[in-house]
Amino acid sequence: MKTLKERIAHRFLEFLSHYTPLPQAQLATLGGQGIEARVWAEVGIPGNHGWQIELNRSRRKELISNGSNGKYRSHNRLGTFHKILEGHGDQGAIDGFHLDLCGTLSDQVIKDFSPVLPLVYASKGRSLAITLSDSRRNAILENWPEYVERGIKLFGKHSQKVFEHIVSWQKRIPKGEKRRLPRIKNFDPEKGAKREFGVLVDMSEIIGKHWTCTSIERYVYVSRYSGYPVRMRTYFFHFEPHPKKVPNSLVKVWLESPLFFDKDTKFVAVRKSSKFTYAVKAAKPRGEVMKDEKQTGSKLEALVRLVGGEAENEYNALVDIQSRYQDIFRAIGVASPQVSVPQFADKALPNGGSRSTRRKWQNFSDEEQVEWLVKILRRKSQNNGKWPAEWKQIVKEDFGYYDTNLARALRSSLAHTTRSRRPKFIARIKEVFGDKAHIYIDQLPKG
Repeated sequence: MKTLKERIAHRFLEFLSHYTPLPQAQLATLGGQGIEARVWAEVGIPGNHGWQIELNRSRRKELISNGSNGKYRSHNRLGTFHKILEGHGDQGAIDGFHLDLCGTLSDQVIKDFSPVLPLVYASKGRSLAITLSDSRRNAILENWPEYVERGIKLFGKHSQKVFEHIVSWQKRIPKGEKRRLPRIKNFDPEKGAKREFGVLVDMSEIIGKHWTCTSIERYVYVSRYSGYPVRMRTYFFHFEPHPKKVPNSLVKVWLESPLFFDKDTKFVAVRKSSKFTYAVKAAKPRGEVMKDEKQTGSKLEALVRLVGGEAENEYNALVDIQSRYQDIFRAIGVASPQVSVPQFADKALPNGGSRSTRRKWQNFSDEEQVEWLVKILRRKSQNNGKWPAEWKQIVKEDFGYYDTNLARALRSSLAHTTRSRRPKFIARIKEVFGDKAHIYIDQLPKG
């Protein structure tokens, strides 16, 4: 019977085979116990098509001398691996790389792996697997507020909705054994969702703007290879160049990708969560829930999910319709001069809060920044081209506090909306709001 690690290795090769013939693929993995190299040998990967990266000297010697593993090349450091491949020509590209970690995506791992990613992009297969541990000390949980802030910067008003969608996926994973396993805590869907959201944030920053994922697979399982149970997560990615003027689809592909769990020696797909859409109302701050939602929403949703079937489909359709109407109402509010745009001052922080809790201009989402710029330009135009009040007063009214750094950032952003730069500002509005861009462009003063 194959171990879970062997099954994951086979699944990754199957995933890679959709994009390039396996006998031609160049592969690399973190060496470990050499399990993946044995799988390569089983499926006929040539010796000069595989790399094992292992820092531990004695373990690396075992990999080299251990039967079929020995026919594959080895290297000792992930951080210098890209330099070794520079002189290998076509074989310098890696079709399938498995970043098989004992822990999590630490800053050091990201720093070491980032130079390797272009080698994956340069290949035909362009596939990556990342394996992480749930049970070890997790930097994402320890630094959760930082990941929330980074998520808002990346996903804007949709960040909370993205997290909630990941939570809904995690809740659908069966609890499995009722008997508590030794040395492993019971599965916590919200903590699992935080870990996955953190990986999504890290990957979004690592990939950047020029590449995106067209296919993703996610796996959650309990590995007993080390002799005791450890909950693991593995992600498969396939990359493609990201076309200009097209919204990056990484989040959408991620949230609609299949999620598998281990059951009786095979991987089973989790029942699909409701479809994720960007046509959603802006996420409310944590803890701020509408009255009617608090009283009926959660109970109704729980009941519908319990019934399932057609009732669940109708409920999801109603939620989508409600989201669209929320967008329409919001658009009307921005388009109408009589209805003001919500103030930027954080109500949870009277007078702007302390210096450490004040939001900086660069921490506002693109949508929030554009909304404020359009709003302030309209107010100036309605006041015969003059500021309606003292600049300091305007900033304090809209943001809840005033300091020179904030004022300087606002003036700099406004400078990018002037006549000569107006076309670029309009292009930014179109990029941020897509089909709804005309609502904001129509509010810009002429000239």
